[in-house]
Amino acid sequence: MGARRLVEEALRRTLLDLAPQGRVFVGYSGGMDSTVLLHAARDVSPRPVTALHVNHGLAPQAREVGSATARGSAPSGGWVWNPARWR
Repeated sequence: MGARRLVEEALRRTLLDLAPQGRVFVGYSGGMDSTVLLHAARDVSPRPVTALHVNHGLAPQAREVGSATARGSAPSGGWVWNPARWR
């Protein structure tokens, strides 16, 4: 079994353990690591995947980068887009 298959199987098992009956939530910043995790979760999860983006307001570009990236990905991405603003 190749490395990709091992990672996909480990992620699938983890998602089932964390959300055995419900929806899978993935924190999404708009960065490369959360984008890869979001796509991987969608690809291997037997459960619906929801992307959660929180604009923490700590970085000047947080709103533009995270929100624009997530909104642009959500309609065709196969997940629910759920943005929030931290106050």
